[in-house]
Amino acid sequence: MTCLQEGDGVWQQLELSGQLRGALLENLKPATRYSVHVQAEGPAGRSKPSQDLQFKTEPQRPAGPPLNVAVRAVSSTQLLVTWAPPLPELRHGDIQGYYVGYREINSPNGNYNMTAVSGVSDEGGGELILSGLLKFTRYSLVVQAFNQVGQGPQSEPVSAQTMEDVPSAAPEDVRCAALSSQSVQVSWHPPPHIHSNGIIQGYRLFYDTHDQGATSTVACLFIFPNFPPEQLEISGVPNKNSV
Repeated sequence: MTCLQEGDGVWQQLELSGQLRGALLENLKPATRYSVHVQAEGPAGRSKPSQDLQFKTEPQRPAGPPLNVAVRAVSSTQLLVTWAPPLPELRHGDIQGYYVGYREINSPNGNYNMTAVSGVSDEGGGELILSGLLKFTRYSLVVQAFNQVGQGPQSEPVSAQTMEDVPSAAPEDVRCAALSSQSVQVSWHPPPHIHSNGIIQGYRLFYDTHDQGATSTVACLFIFPNFPPEQLEISGVPNKNSV
């Protein structure tokens, strides 16, 4: 008996006893088409082969992960993930889609949030824009393929960070204390870390007089990080008695 894998071009031969009326073919590839025929053999030689019988093995879960997984930030709340299909010999069936998993790098919960991407071809890669993410936050991402049987192994994790954005909260604990008749000291604490949405590079402080007809004055202060509490001494404030 001989067996041929579709597209392989090489017949595999199995010698059987003349008393047998059947055989078990093992170590075949999943989701693969084969042709098989049988020849009788005696002292004078072999008969013509029987008519080819064609069959296809059952699929299995993919045995390989998606390839070339990459991710980049496209905004402060979005990441673009791209990938290529697993190796053909490791798909073990028709790839029906992919699961894209993401989680914060520093999250105490190690589980990935999975999103399904369906309707992709075996040969083409895929992409997905993840939206609604936290600003200026680093994420870990994985991709896994699935076919009609189930999902395959996950890709190696890749990471990317969403872009910076403007702070979403004001500085806290703002205080003002008079130092003299013409100077005051203003102090504050940075916005909560979760609302910084990036690296705080400085502060802009505005001050004005309540006296009618006075000219408005704007001061801008940039300070180094790690200088809590931030503070500014404003000198030359007009004294009401000197106006």
